Amino acid sequence: MNIHDIAREAGVSTATVSRVINSPDRVEESTRARVLDVIEAHAYTPNALARGLLHNRTRTIGVLAVDILNPYYATVVHAIERNLSARGNNILLCNTGGSHDEKVRYIRTLLEKRVDGLVFVGSVYREKDGADEILAAARSIPVIMINSVIEAENIHCILCDDRRGIRDALDFFTDAGRERILFINTTTTASARLKEDEFIAHLARRGIRTPGGPGGNALPQEGLRGKSRIIETAPDRLAELPFAIAAALESDDFNAILASDDLFANVAVNTLHSLHRDIPGSMWVIGYNNSYVSEQTFPRLSSVDSRMTDLGEATAERLTRILSGDIPEDRVVLLEPELVLKESTGVADKDVGSL
Repeated sequence: MNIHDIAREAGVSTATVSRVINSPDRVEESTRARVLDVIEAHAYTPNALARGLLHNRTRTIGVLAVDILNPYYATVVHAIERNLSARGNNILLCNTGGSHDEKVRYIRTLLEKRVDGLVFVGSVYREKDGADEILAAARSIPVIMINSVIEAENIHCILCDDRRGIRDALDFFTDAGRERILFINTTTTASARLKEDEFIAHLARRGIRTPGGPGGNALPQEGLRGKSRIIETAPDRLAELPFAIAAALESDDFNAILASDDLFANVAVNTLHSLHRDIPGSMWVIGYNNSYVSEQTFPRLSSVDSRMTDLGEATAERLTRILSGDIPEDRVVLLEPELVLKESTGVADKDVGSL
């Protein structure tokens, strides 16, 4: 049974059947009742794709993420799906694994499936590779970039201010006299580079130096006090990270660790335990994203809340506006992060007022 069969049996046109399904208030009551009787008798379910083609909408959004196993991507995607679903949309989720070729293939596949919009989760998409495919897609459907910026028509960008998040964490450290800071970062995203730039800029403002050589970036200012260092890693290299942390701690007397991801911070906490370093006595640790990982360390991990759930909600709200024809004038939305203090820095948020 299809829409043509329904129309024939009810003695109406296929356009009338379509109006009964999609805009029943536009159909005379007696005609509507006759069509609905036929639909009910045959338990007819309209084909969603056919309905979408009729109205030039499929109510389906393509979402591309780098690694859905990563807590950051998983949380953001979950928020996107929940908020889009509440607005009557579905998502098609694509896990690119950070591969340029996979990203391009998924973009083309999603366009062939006539999705109403595309969402890219992760600042890795700021890279030049693949930008042409994103720009081409934006000529036909709206594109949302999460934690990334591409300045072009029909592309909207929703970000957390990561430089501010790193600055707040470092200010907390240094205001408390924790100036010998080990920074654990990745090299794979534009967001990570912004975090590292802010780390180095903060040290310069505070008059703290980083040693040169492997694993460290040098600052040339004279008369600097304290020492800080950068360890570069990646989610797929976590097995190597404990050795890099142990080597850094052996060579320099750090008293604080800042990680650009809660996963890295969790490894740091476990490594410190294995080295019998007291947290938060001799070492404070702050992670990034305030993901569920931060609640599973001992002690619980202080972390910068990168507003993952809010990113998903803002994405759904903006896409809904765009698809309804209400195009926001601002194409970049910047959310402010929040430093959430827990036991890994010797104080929980509820105790901050007593400091």
